[in-house]
Amino acid sequence: MPALQCARVDCAVAARVTGCRALGYPLWKGSPARPLLAQADGFVPTAEGADPRAGPGDVRLLTFKITTPQIRDVPVPRGALDQPGSRWAGMSGAGVLTEDDLVAGVVRSHAVAEGVGSLTVTPLDAVTALPADTADRFWAALGLRDTAGLLTVPAPAHSRLPVAAGQVVVGDIPQEPVAFVARATVDRLADALGGGRVAVVCAVTGLRGVGKTHVAAAFARQRAASGCGLVGWVAAESATELFTGMTAVAGTTS
Repeated sequence: MPALQCARVDCAVAARVTGCRALGYPLWKGSPARPLLAQADGFVPTAEGADPRAGPGDVRLLTFKITTPQIRDVPVPRGALDQPGSRWAGMSGAGVLTEDDLVAGVVRSHAVAEGVGSLTVTPLDAVTALPADTADRFWAALGLRDTAGLLTVPAPAHSRLPVAAGQVVVGDIPQEPVAFVARATVDRLADALGGGRVAVVCAVTGLRGVGKTHVAAAFARQRAASGCGLVGWVAAESATELFTGMTAVAGTTS
């Protein structure tokens, strides 16, 4: 399987990294004798946990807000995840992935924030706070030289697609990941949708993590680059996001 890409979370803006997920073996899902894999879905608020007294060498921690309904009755304790009475033992060390399959951080064994589903995450750019020789070993394992090789989420404004005169691009189309390999699926999608005026609905199917989002994003970028009059990227992680995105698209055509 291809190695996962890595990303740094831009904490200089107040936003959300939506569509995040983490896989782990918390006690609430199974038992010490028979651990079961749990998938936690949620988002990372970029401005959460800012410390105005932090020094240049302090690590800025992230918070993973879990929205999976099953964990509403399983509060995360403040302190060690494996403390007596905690049902979150086994979740530390889980990678937090964005909707673009980018690893943004790792769940810590010690939770700073309190809440029903609020896990503390060490971001990948925290590697810079380690001793130089240790940091070099981490970067080598990740296939990077330093933080310059990390993609940024949310995508910075300067990375967004250029818009031609009279063209409308709605929504934040995911940026092309490093070493992205073009797939024939993108061409087949273009052929299926065609260039006529008849509305066509086309679904990209497959297991989670195989790259469906990247295929759709590559097609959207292709259409925008070709000068298509209206290109809309709508997140459908929840009914609210879907409604908000569709409203934004409708607003540009009214």
